[in-house]
Amino acid sequence: MNLRILSFFVLAVLVMSCSDDDNNPDVDNPLLNNSYPQTWKLIRMSTGEQDSVTTGEDMEWQETYVLNDDDTFVKTRVTADETLTGSGTYVLILEDTQSGVSLTFEDNDNSIIGTCATDDKEFLRLNTEEGILVSNWQECDGPGLFYEISSE
Repeated sequence: MNLRILSFFVLAVLVMSCSDDDNNPDVDNPLLNNSYPQTWKLIRMSTGEQDSVTTGEDMEWQETYVLNDDDTFVKTRVTADETLTGSGTYVLILEDTQSGVSLTFEDNDNSIIGTCATDDKEFLRLNTEEGILVSNWQECDGPGLFYEISSE
């Protein structure tokens, strides 16, 4: 009798430990698998025009998001003429269909906010194939902005 219970227990542990994580979006999610604070750096910019992708120093501006462990963030944009900053709070969105970061700025009149709406929110969608964040601003003719987590 004890052997049957032990065998059942061992079998149950094996089945649970061999579960398939291939369809679990949290497994390779850099938002979850990296410690905070996290710095996400703009690596690529595009417009609707053909062959309009720029990278590195060729981009119109440099930009970072710093996501802190207390659910606050700071966004910094550096252009040739000025440095803009904005801050606020963020929420991680972890859904089967779409994961990412929803950002709410403290000041909705800040020109650093890149959004389709006229409010104080941005959404950065997680591209799980590349492990990058993508701004939703391009959905309304804004630039395509692509961010990767920085190891610095």
